[in-house]
Amino acid sequence: MKPKNALVEKDAQIAALESQLSEARDELAIKNAQLETLAYTDMLTTLGNRFFFYQTVEPFLAAALQAGKKYALLYIDLCNFKQINDCYGHNVGDEVLIAVAKRIRGVVPHHDVVARLSGDEFVVLTECNAEVVHSYAVAKKIIAAIKEIIFVAGHQLHIQARMGVSTFPEISRIETLLRCAEMALSESKETSPKISFYTKKLEAKHHQRMMIESYLANAFKQQEFYVVYQPIFSVATGAVSGIEALLRWDSHSLRDISPEEFFSIVDDLEINQRLCEFVTRCAGQAFQYMAARGLHLTTVSINVTARQFLWEDFASYFLACLEEIQLSPQLVMLEITERQAINHFHACKTQLSRLKAQGIRVALDDYGTGFSSITHLKQLPIDTIKLDQSLISHSDQEAQRNKELSAGVVKMAHHLNLQVVAEGVETEEEYESLKEIGCDYLQGYYLGRPMVIEDLVRYLQQAPTSNTVAVLRPVSVRKV
Repeated sequence: MKPKNALVEKDAQIAALESQLSEARDELAIKNAQLETLAYTDMLTTLGNRFFFYQTVEPFLAAALQAGKKYALLYIDLCNFKQINDCYGHNVGDEVLIAVAKRIRGVVPHHDVVARLSGDEFVVLTECNAEVVHSYAVAKKIIAAIKEIIFVAGHQLHIQARMGVSTFPEISRIETLLRCAEMALSESKETSPKISFYTKKLEAKHHQRMMIESYLANAFKQQEFYVVYQPIFSVATGAVSGIEALLRWDSHSLRDISPEEFFSIVDDLEINQRLCEFVTRCAGQAFQYMAARGLHLTTVSINVTARQFLWEDFASYFLACLEEIQLSPQLVMLEITERQAINHFHACKTQLSRLKAQGIRVALDDYGTGFSSITHLKQLPIDTIKLDQSLISHSDQEAQRNKELSAGVVKMAHHLNLQVVAEGVETEEEYESLKEIGCDYLQGYYLGRPMVIEDLVRYLQQAPTSNTVAVLRPVSVRKV
């Protein structure tokens, strides 16, 4: 029989071991809880992460289906976040994401599910009524909250968000809800406020877009792109003073694709930069072709997009291309739409200023469709504004109002030492009216359709040199 003291000592050792095991279990439970928190939490914003969203929403929607409740999934993306990272650094970008997360959480009902999926993408699952009015109200609150100025590291930052919305139980699976909301997100950049709801029509449009994207990938290899040129007339002389180089796509696999159909798609793809170079090189060849035949114009207009300006080296790249093809910068006018220039104001201002310093002129295209102010016109390094066709059309009951608006724009532009081009001139009535209100240049089907270089040369060789206008009828389109 062991001594009593030995038994007591043994019991004490066992008790100590049990205490240590208990502490170890508690510590392990705490660490497991911490690991679970880490697994479910976005550590930057403290919102739930993608894993949390899936784990939370799936059972949540299953219960909602039984209860007959309706929900909306709001998929949120920050429009200009990459610019902030590029301009101010990732530390400032992180602070912006933290601020945005707090603002989203602060304006949605407390029981809504909020998560950061990745980068600058957030999602909110919110309950809504049968008419989804509630979800639209929540979406507008989020957009407005994010739009408020954010102060970070001495910078006043203006953040814009856009949003795609899908609804449950019309779409029952979480993966499909996310996919459809993201699909709607791609459309939201064209709306104001930037909120778009998923529809079946949108799905068809998305599939068409995907098909066009797949064929665009091989369009260069198949040599399906070509450029046409539309004459621009000087009102003062009645003669052609310049041309606009316009990209066209003759797809071997698809039906005829209108420029509007593929331009909006190309803008989001890497091929965009390559197409800009292609048009520029074709324009250089066109000027050489004309010069060899004794034809010398003062301007070739080339369209660019704001997304191209987000590439820091765009100005240097474009100028190098002009030097290589021996096209003088003084002959080039870059056109960017009013809406894009305003949406990416600082990037456009920076890049265009660099280009203008080298002699390139700048036109603000589709003027009258965006939201630019006189302040914007004064701050952007532009030489010309191009009136949108919607402002000059005389085919509806608002003809007189359009004329008065156009006259006001022309007067304002001239006060700012800007020239005015009216595009989309299709009738003699529009032609005479736009001359009367003081437009400097005119462009449109009434004066001359877009044409391949050979047809353009023939047209210029017989074009008027006085204030009479020869109307060019439709011509056959051939590749160059």
